[in-house]
Amino acid sequence: MISVRTSAGVKQVAAVSVLTASGLKAIALASVRDGGGLQGFFNSGGGVFDISATPLSVFGASAVNGSVPITTSPVTVTVTGGTGPFTYVWAPVGAGTGWSNSGTGGVFRFTKTLDVGGNDSESFICTVTDARGRVFVSPTVLASVLNYGGQYYYA
Repeated sequence: MISVRTSAGVKQVAAVSVLTASGLKAIALASVRDGGGLQGFFNSGGGVFDISATPLSVFGASAVNGSVPITTSPVTVTVTGGTGPFTYVWAPVGAGTGWSNSGTGGVFRFTKTLDVGGNDSESFICTVTDARGRVFVSPTVLASVLNYGGQYYYA
């Protein structure tokens, strides 16, 4: 069941259909998306699935003089519903050159090599596939790194 807000209030919906030129067509799978990414997944045979990523912004920094890999703090992807085990694939939203990621069990970090004085940011989404082949897409996560190379910054 999914909840749909109408002018008459919130209604519980057990089936989803789309009006086409040839009439109503039943939908077995549907997703709900807003500006933050996929918010829910409806499967007429198995309920609603949710995916979240926290935090939505991660950061890493270095004070080493030279070109060094810089790794961000961790981001955790949580899937509610679905059938484990899950596979996780991160992809940049933009150009995303030079970035890598590592992690297991839904906890990941992003890494990029920067020269002294370098900084970069990239947005990523995580595509999660469950054991039954259903695909979930996370909200966008912003990764930022900075190599201030031994310079001191005073606030």
